[in-house]
Amino acid sequence: MVKNKLSKFYITGAVLILLIILTICFNAFYLKKVTIYEPIAISVSGLTYGEQRTISVCCTTPLNRKADIYYSNSEMDWRCYYSFIKSVEMIIPDTIYKKIASVEVVIGTTRFKTGLQCFQSERINNFCQSYHLPPWIRSEKSFFKMIESVFYWQYVQFFLKILLLIIISMFLFIKKFRKIILSVLFFLPLENNRFFSKILGWIVSKRNFFKWVIIFSLSLFIAFSLFYGYIFFKYTVVTLTTLVLFIIWFCLLVFLILGVIIKLFKISKANSRRIFVVSVIILVLWICFESFLRKMDVNSSYNERIGLFYSSGFIVHDEDVKEDKGLWVHPKYSERIYKRKEFSDDIKCNADGLRDVDHPLKKDTGEYRIICLGNSFTEGIGTMQDSSWPKQLEKRLNKNTKRKFTVFNAGMSGSDPFFEYMLLEKKMLNYNPNLVLVALGSSDFGFYRFRGGFERFTSDGYRFRKAPSRESLYALSYIYRLILNNIFMYDNLLSPAEQNDERIKSTSDIEECINRFVKLSHEKHFDLRIIFIDDGGDKYFPLIYKLTKQNKIPIFNMFKYNNDIEKLYLSDRSKYYWPQDGHCNSKGYGLIAKGVEWYLIKTGIIDSLKIE
Repeated sequence: MVKNKLSKFYITGAVLILLIILTICFNAFYLKKVTIYEPIAISVSGLTYGEQRTISVCCTTPLNRKADIYYSNSEMDWRCYYSFIKSVEMIIPDTIYKKIASVEVVIGTTRFKTGLQCFQSERINNFCQSYHLPPWIRSEKSFFKMIESVFYWQYVQFFLKILLLIIISMFLFIKKFRKIILSVLFFLPLENNRFFSKILGWIVSKRNFFKWVIIFSLSLFIAFSLFYGYIFFKYTVVTLTTLVLFIIWFCLLVFLILGVIIKLFKISKANSRRIFVVSVIILVLWICFESFLRKMDVNSSYNERIGLFYSSGFIVHDEDVKEDKGLWVHPKYSERIYKRKEFSDDIKCNADGLRDVDHPLKKDTGEYRIICLGNSFTEGIGTMQDSSWPKQLEKRLNKNTKRKFTVFNAGMSGSDPFFEYMLLEKKMLNYNPNLVLVALGSSDFGFYRFRGGFERFTSDGYRFRKAPSRESLYALSYIYRLILNNIFMYDNLLSPAEQNDERIKSTSDIEECINRFVKLSHEKHFDLRIIFIDDGGDKYFPLIYKLTKQNKIPIFNMFKYNNDIEKLYLSDRSKYYWPQDGHCNSKGYGLIAKGVEWYLIKTGIIDSLKIE
């Protein structure tokens, strides 16, 4: 007995000594190298949006592993959340080095502002240098705050959730463990606890009351389920109410299955109660976690972020509108209000189902007609009807020239180049245009994911791609989105390999669509220009690069114009774009009109233009 006690003592002592040694080594060789352990945001002043995108920022971990710090389009800076960082470096091209007025670094709640001259620089190649943050820009030295930050790590939170589930399971299924926990919580042994006895007695005495409450609640639940179920399956519209109803229906189905299993295998009442309690706890945790993710907008879609509901891009919602088969337009002479959190617009449509006035088919003598095709940025979502960029372009041209210009707004929210080609071919060519401007945006590449290319068009209209089976669960559950997007790195319900294939195919098909526009311009004898709208995205950059290199199709890169001509600084973008929605305001659409006018003057496409 004595030997056993001594051996246990020696083993315990050896384990403690080993833990102390490991803690000292971990602190000396890892934690002491950590300079930043809080969220960090880095921004520069003096650069345009395009110039800032040429800078890359990366960090080094205490184990000398390098990781990129990604650029945030919404915040216009580089951001990295909770992690242990040894050092941070900025790789800056020599061409923009002198333009940088200052660098601002925010670590946690502490703000640092300095010039690049305080950074330690290192030459990488003939074109750029690496600049390391000065040693005095660091997190506050606090061992306890550092340990606290570990609990914000994604993997640590996942481990804690698993640990919580294990503890709950032990609490439900291990009687001794349950007694210990309850005794600790209420400072009394469970058998002598009068508090629980009183609660149980009150519940038993109010049995009839609770029975009627349950009946009333079930009636409301069934009514809401039928209503939201119909809405969901018809329109794929998902709210928090739809989600909660889905979870409850799912759990009721599980309870039914468990009840059958309990009857078949004759499980005891005690174990049956445990199963019921576990199921209820899982239900509550599920609803709480889903509500939290939804409240924090984790992996929310564009529609959800601007105050609408999740809606499938694979589904055509306006199924009853069949006036213009194969075209993506509004019903003719329709009126509606386009509401968002930041603005509210009136949409009044003409006979063609476009946000414009009616135009006669016959041109006046000397009239020059320009037709503008595009998506919501061309339609003018985010401003009044007469403040869209086609209408502001018309005002500028008529003000600065003697010739009469008529600019048609043929933009349509949710449209893409393929729909725009069909609209031009079937309708807008009847107006005999002199010039056609096709405005493309990065969202066109997103629409391609749901619609495909010209293969969407059928004899009776169009048909989008078939939605993957996982979309229904993706629409309902934010937990499923978290797993799919953050763990398996899916995007638009595509795996990383599928994303790469889709990127190549979309670029190729949209290029083919542009070539069809060019061919149609030659056949029908009108001038054509392709405009790439600066909408804050970058999905069209590979296509711009390809078309610029080929130099066969005339294009206007609005992104480059804002950067090189307008010198649009990052801080200025908020003056032209709605922060949450992302569309332009009236001033932003005026900037597009000014840029297009500048391009038409530069290229000499309208000979009668006179510069102001």
